[in-house]
Amino acid sequence: MRIIFRPIGYLLAFTAGILQLIFWFIAWVNWLGILGFFIGLILTPGVLIFPIIYWIVEGDFPTVYFLLMFIGFFGMRLAKLGSK
Repeated sequence: MRIIFRPIGYLLAFTAGILQLIFWFIAWVNWLGILGFFIGLILTPGVLIFPIIYWIVEGDFPTVYFLLMFIGFFGMRLAKLGSK
């Protein structure tokens, strides 16, 4: 039964990571246009710095970003549980 946890955990973490990357690029493009896309390629998203900047600029708390982050953490824990 535990063997099924590993691929599910990896799938959750991978999907959450890709969605966070899309969130990152959309935020930069909304702020700076096409220049924001290139800045998004160069810079890396800080785990806690980016949401604070997003909150200040947009005036809206990034709950989706944190939800995706915790889904990724849960996926990695699930994968670790399945590998034992």
